[in-house]
Amino acid sequence: MKKSIVLVTFLFAGLFVASLLVMSCSGKKTDQTVESGDSTSQDKQMPMDSTQTAYACPMHPEVTGKEGDTCSKCNMKLEAVKKDEHKH
Repeated sequence: MKKSIVLVTFLFAGLFVASLLVMSCSGKKTDQTVESGDSTSQDKQMPMDSTQTAYACPMHPEVTGKEGDTCSKCNMKLEAVKKDEHKH
């Protein structure tokens, strides 16, 4: 009798953990902004025209944004880059 109670308890615990994993993995990936108002995205690059200055993270050059933004990966301030440095 005691073994069956322990077995049922582990079964319910396992199902609970499995349901949490399924629910957490099935959500769509969304772009999140940092609370400091960071509007940069690690997957998107801002379109630039010839009059704008490019700003990118020194550690993660794929993260771009505008003046005053911070990197969404490491929270470093974005720095101005030259036009030829911005291209991959």
